[in-house]
Amino acid sequence: MQKKITGGSFFGVKALIIAGLSLALLIPVAMLSSIVRERKMLADSVKNDIIAGAGGELFLAGPYLVVPVYETFENKTERRNVVIFPREYTVHGQAATELRSRGIYSAPVFTGNFFIRAVFDIQEDRISPLYPGRCSVQFDQARLYMEVPDPAVLREMPAVTTGDNRTIALTADFAPLQIAGSALGGTIPLSQGPLEVSMDLETGGGGSIRIMPLGMGNDIRIESDWTTPSFIGDTSPIMREIGEDGFSAHWRQALGTGKWPEYFDIAAGTRGFQYYKGFGVELFDSVGVYHKTERALKYALLFIAVPFIVILLFELFAKQRIHPIQYALVGVADIIFYALLLSLAEQINFLGAYILASGAVIAAVSLYTGAVMKKLSRGLVLVPVLVLLYGYLYSALQSQDYALLIGSVGLFAVVVLVMFITRNVDWYALGGRKPPEPPESLPPAFPGDLDNIQEQDSPEYPA
Repeated sequence: MQKKITGGSFFGVKALIIAGLSLALLIPVAMLSSIVRERKMLADSVKNDIIAGAGGELFLAGPYLVVPVYETFENKTERRNVVIFPREYTVHGQAATELRSRGIYSAPVFTGNFFIRAVFDIQEDRISPLYPGRCSVQFDQARLYMEVPDPAVLREMPAVTTGDNRTIALTADFAPLQIAGSALGGTIPLSQGPLEVSMDLETGGGGSIRIMPLGMGNDIRIESDWTTPSFIGDTSPIMREIGEDGFSAHWRQALGTGKWPEYFDIAAGTRGFQYYKGFGVELFDSVGVYHKTERALKYALLFIAVPFIVILLFELFAKQRIHPIQYALVGVADIIFYALLLSLAEQINFLGAYILASGAVIAAVSLYTGAVMKKLSRGLVLVPVLVLLYGYLYSALQSQDYALLIGSVGLFAVVVLVMFITRNVDWYALGGRKPPEPPESLPPAFPGDLDNIQEQDSPEYPA
């Protein structure tokens, strides 16, 4: 005999089916996540090509001096090279940016103007202690180096001006320290005492600007019209201003980085230059399409569950059954929102794409629900619910620091609201029966009068 399914049993089975359907719809969500990652990789590849074509990420290291020293030790004379870093190091840079596009992708590139000033303290008695033997310092053969990633980033070859009005021409040269990769170099005869040099660099580049603070004391300023900078490196600027017209940042180190001495022999190693990449600014796109779409996908289960809960409440209170396939179509429409968002955001701005994609899904789900329930007003109930839901998601996407808090509060609010709406539902009555009422008094543990129970001998068993 086939068991009849009661109303309550049916509702329980329906709830389980909807829960399983919600979890099953996470499979296409995972597929969309994979598509977003692939598109992001493609976009990053194109952006890197654009930046490389503009000269690449800019990294400035220098100027610094290299002084040849001939050491005589045990009747052998060998050439050594001593590196001298500035006592004072100043960089003031300005970068005018633009977005350069290739197809639907774009990347920030810039034209930079950098004024660099360095003051060296040239002392022979700082060099002699580096060597145990007798040494001869060749100040007349000293060279000055300025390292850059590639000389091609320079709009023109710079000239170095000294404090005593000498001009030193620089040409492409081998980089002794290999900090940035390539170098400009020129011979600069030295005499003991302070030496001030300055130069103006006009460069191209894109993506980021980094400065290696080689001085014992460093004063570095960078200004740009880019409005969404991300400051990079292990030293934060002591002052930063970010506005609609761009940003300015100021780094100052009174005692240098402490990572390397002012004088050292180049054979002693690179002093960790390959691990320390200075500090500066990355031209960061804070409204990245792929970054925000990835974050939006983390809320996919909420966007599937909330419309399902609303429709399930319609079933509960309006006594109208909705087929699981109809639930599935609503869930698929909610998931297609993310595909619409990604494809539109690649063509227009993110806010416009979000409004168009969410508006299309809200209209489709609301009208479909009204048609299924044979009453348009019931479908229109979903409109404010979905508008509030999509508005909540957008606020979470805009606030990176408080996204977790907003998400947690939103989920808690949904649960509390469902609890409030269903607080008076008699779930047992849905099944057509109520649980048995407990008796007013429990029967005695033993029948009869407990006082008259006679003790009986326990039966004996044969050994």
